[in-house]
Amino acid sequence: MINQGMDMMGYKSLVFIGVFLMLLVPVMAGDLSKELPKQVDSKEVLDASYLVQDDGVYFKDLKQTKPIVWIDKKVGDVYHVDSLKTFVKDESVTLKFFYKIQPDWIKHYTHSGKFDRTYYPSDWNWTPNCITEEDCDGGYVTIIVENIEEGTGSSTFPIGITGPTWNNDGVLVTLTETTDYILSTTTGLFTIVNTDYYYSWLEIDWSYNKYTTAGDSNEDSIGAIASFIRSIGTLITFIMFAGVIYIISKWREIKGMVTQ
Repeated sequence: MINQGMDMMGYKSLVFIGVFLMLLVPVMAGDLSKELPKQVDSKEVLDASYLVQDDGVYFKDLKQTKPIVWIDKKVGDVYHVDSLKTFVKDESVTLKFFYKIQPDWIKHYTHSGKFDRTYYPSDWNWTPNCITEEDCDGGYVTIIVENIEEGTGSSTFPIGITGPTWNNDGVLVTLTETTDYILSTTTGLFTIVNTDYYYSWLEIDWSYNKYTTAGDSNEDSIGAIASFIRSIGTLITFIMFAGVIYIISKWREIKGMVTQ
């Protein structure tokens, strides 16, 4: 009876587990389907996971064969973006633009020519296009954009650059103290004072010799000699002290020898 009862309990447990898995698998499959990339149509509300860049349009790394929003062309530094729909409230896409120099701002004008807003560096991510740390050619602005209107050759994104307009040419420039920079001897703070220069890194090379004057050299030499003499004096004192201790410890033996 006991064995039969245990078998019945085991059977009921297996049935319960089976039913639980049957209910769980569709739920898990539903959640998984939401994460899988897909071809998006214009009826869906777009978000930042919809990436628009020069080589195509992607949704979660899947290239879209019939994009809803795409880059039509680039005239100079101005990108033109097309769209098959007018965005609803809170609808957005991520645009990725390449520039030789990072802009100071990017303006957005809609298909109707209406000014939408100005984006600043704090609104986007800048990724340098670098082969090595020092060999860079421009970079990419990645920015989330809303309020796109339906139309072709429509939304435009002109840029503004108010700072330096040259690229890194790999040529090192020697700076002149006071004219080009100031270096605080107390805090070590380095400050560029020549407004013609803009820098992201510096290569600093210097030589340092402690004995800059005859006076410094003589003082240091005298100090070294004095230190050496002190060391010799200490050594002699130690030897003499050790000798006295030895004589005291052997005094009885020495006294006996003298008496004999």
